Amino acid sequence: MTIPTQPSPILGGKYTAITGAVSSSQCISCAVGRYSLTAASQCDSCFEGSYASTTGSSSCTSCAAGRFIAVTGSSSCTNCPGGQFQGSTGSVNCDTCSVGTYASGAFTVCGSCIAGRYSDTSGASYCTSCTGGKYSTTSSATSSSSCSACPAGNCFSLILSPLPIFLKPPPKKNR
Repeated sequence: MTIPTQPSPILGGKYTAITGAVSSSQCISCAVGRYSLTAASQCDSCFEGSYASTTGSSSCTSCAAGRFIAVTGSSSCTNCPGGQFQGSTGSVNCDTCSVGTYASGAFTVCGSCIAGRYSDTSGASYCTSCTGGKYSTTSSATSSSSCSACPAGNCFSLILSPLPIFLKPPPKKNR
C-alpha cells in the first residue's frame, strides 16, 4: 500500500469544498457557464463576453465576432440582431449600423447598400430598393432622394440586379 505524501491537486473543470477529500468521487464537475482551474474549491462564472458550453470546463471561450453575451455564467453567445454588428471577439454588446448600411444578424461589419438601394435609418437590417421607374448609381445611399426618375427614352428593368439596367425601346418600324 502506498501512503500519499502529497495531496493530488484536483484537475481543472472540477472542484471540491471538502477538506481532507480522499477520493476523486468527491470532486464535482463545474456546471455549464462555469469553470475552474487546477486545485479549486469552487467554480467561477464565465465573464461577460465569454461562455462555457459543457460541464467540467477548465476555461471559458470568448464570443466570436458577430456574437455577444452581456451576462456572466453563460453557456452560449447570442448573434447580434439585425441592424447591429460586432467586429471584436469577447464582446458584451453590438454596435448599431449607420444610415446607408445594414446588417441582417451575426455580422462583423455593416454592409453598404448597393446602388439602387438605400437605408435612411440607423440600425437597418436591410436596404430599401428604389421604387419602379427610378434608379440610383449611388452606393451607401442614405435616402430615397438618391433615386432619380429614369430618363426619357429608357426603361428601368425590375430584374433583381445589383445595378439598374437601362433598356432602349426597340426602334420603330416604318410601314
